[in-house]
Amino acid sequence: MPVLRPFVGTRFSAEAGDLNVLLFPGDGGPREVFAERSPNNIAHAAIPEGRSDDRSRYIRYARSNAAIFEWQRGSLIQACDGASTFQLLLNNAWLALGLIELDTPGVESAFEAMKPSEREPALRLLEATRTAFRPTVLLVPERDMEALIREADTGATAEFDLDGEVKGEIAPILDERVSFSFNKAFIVAGEAEWQAARAFRDDDEGDTVPARNLALVALLPSSAAAEVEVAHFVFPALPNEEGILGKLSETHHVTPMHSSRLPAWLESHPGSFGVAAEGGEGYGILPSQPATPEPVATDYGQSRAPMSNARMIASFREGVLDGLLELRSAGAEIHYAPAAAYRAANSGGGVAFLLPPLSLNELSDALVAGLRFSRGAFRVSPSIPLGLVFWNQKDYVA
Repeated sequence: MPVLRPFVGTRFSAEAGDLNVLLFPGDGGPREVFAERSPNNIAHAAIPEGRSDDRSRYIRYARSNAAIFEWQRGSLIQACDGASTFQLLLNNAWLALGLIELDTPGVESAFEAMKPSEREPALRLLEATRTAFRPTVLLVPERDMEALIREADTGATAEFDLDGEVKGEIAPILDERVSFSFNKAFIVAGEAEWQAARAFRDDDEGDTVPARNLALVALLPSSAAAEVEVAHFVFPALPNEEGILGKLSETHHVTPMHSSRLPAWLESHPGSFGVAAEGGEGYGILPSQPATPEPVATDYGQSRAPMSNARMIASFREGVLDGLLELRSAGAEIHYAPAAAYRAANSGGGVAFLLPPLSLNELSDALVAGLRFSRGAFRVSPSIPLGLVFWNQKDYVA
């Protein structure tokens, strides 16, 4: 049975400035925009940037450590009183933030194998700063998670949007270890941080920080009011659009329509995707022989088949795009907002491939059934903003 451990959280103090200028969106954004808001913005430490005059590509991580040191010396960041777990309300979804043992059985990735080049920056940052800024988000499909979230009688909450507006605060909710049960939990965000923690080795003699054994995680129950934002691909230009549509028609039903109708069409045709081009040109694409997977017993005790939308999204890049395009040279952009992809295509910015919506429960069922997704195939919202609360391992008390 896994244990959610408390930790001594590190927070910005009032002297550091308003939280609006100190945080960074958890799902990304232009680093320079947020870094320019304040010399104390968390981006200066959590998202190190190289400079043209750096003697080594590792100098950036030393600057991150220097930023943490200066903030500590100036009392701009401070440790919370005592070790606690935290409760967060983000976009109406409850999350529990704490530490979990890295060897906890049943934690699997929702994605394909990670490349070492994706893990290395997170590992270098952890080695340099001894700080976990970004928690790994674990999707826990079991109902037992709900009991953990309900532990707090009062909910101090925090909300954060891309414009940096913070409403409310977060507060500790538990001051002891909490045991909860699951058969499987799936990493849906922060896999680089999880892998970095697994690879981290602490060789300092006499250090009591169990960095090699613990990772900072946010537990997201699949019953939460969260969203799955699916990646939509926009290609600047397709050299043979008619040929691509012709090839698709060999194995799919291709239905011409105005591109503004595609979102509603996708919702009413599970397992489909859409193609949008300039001037409102659009096509609904539906496989001629949709797959009918066998029902799978989930951890809820129900028997449900993984939704065909999940199968479409899991196989889209390899099963569809790789058969049509040379992706390495096609220069696709990814938009997680379908409206943005649609606007880019409609205004002449390229040809968009729009994928169907996916709910958190559908994603949970698909993962339990064994589906795995390409890197960047989706992101889960809410995402915890960087700098709201993080774990400086030097403050950990074993």
